[in-house]
Amino acid sequence: MINIQVQISYLPLCSNFNEVIELFLLELNKTENINITTNAMSTVLAGDYHIVFNALQNVIFPFIQKYPSVFNITISNCCDNCTIN
Repeated sequence: MINIQVQISYLPLCSNFNEVIELFLLELNKTENINITTNAMSTVLAGDYHIVFNALQNVIFPFIQKYPSVFNITISNCCDNCTIN
């Protein structure tokens, strides 16, 4: 198993961006078996590579279908807190 940490910032390009970001975070937080930490600028997902990427794939796709979107994503496998608590 390879643990990773992904930092993601979502920027929906629409007038109701706050609402869209909240919906995006609600969907991400439905994912089991990963740690998710949200702050004012980004969200960090930590856990197994496959679980994290499946979550990203499943959550991002519907949002890019519905809203013009920009995602800024950083991926690391050398972090101290990549494991699930």
